[in-house]
Amino acid sequence: MHTAIKIYKSLIEPHFDYCGVVWDGLSQQLSDKLQKLQNHTVITKSSSDTSSRYLLKSLGWDNLSIRRTKQKANLMYKCTINLAPAYLCNLFAPRISNYDLHDAKGKLLPPKPTTDCLRRSCSYSGALLWNNLPVEVRTANSSNLLKRSIHR
Repeated sequence: MHTAIKIYKSLIEPHFDYCGVVWDGLSQQLSDKLQKLQNHTVITKSSSDTSSRYLLKSLGWDNLSIRRTKQKANLMYKCTINLAPAYLCNLFAPRISNYDLHDAKGKLLPPKPTTDCLRRSCSYSGALLWNNLPVEVRTANSSNLLKRSIHR
C-alpha cells in the first residue's frame, strides 16, 4: 500500500495538478470525468464496491476540484504580495473604496464578465475566490493562516 501511494504521488498526481489553476474553470461535466479518472487510479486493497469518497477520505486526499481551489487561493496570495511573476500580478487590481469598511480590506477588483469564457477565467474566478476569503486571511502577513483556512 505504501509503495502504491508513492507511485501515485510521484507519477500520477502531478498530471492532475499541472496547470490546475488555469483550467479550474472547466465545466462540471469535465470536472466529473477527471474526478472519475482519479477515483479509478486510487490503488488500495479494499473491495471494488468501496466508495471512492471513503477511500480518498481515509487516505487524507482531497478531490480534484478542492485541490484546484487550494492551488488558486495560494496563487492569489502570491499575487497580492507580489511573489508571483509580474504578468500574473498585473491581472489583479486592488479594490479601492472611499469608505473605511472592515470587510473591504485586501479585496480585489474582478473584471466585468461579459462572456462565459471570462467568468471561467483565472482573473475573474481568482478575484472572486480571494474576495470570499475572511478578512483575517486576506490581510495575513504569512501564508500559514491561508494554508490553515483552506485546508479545512
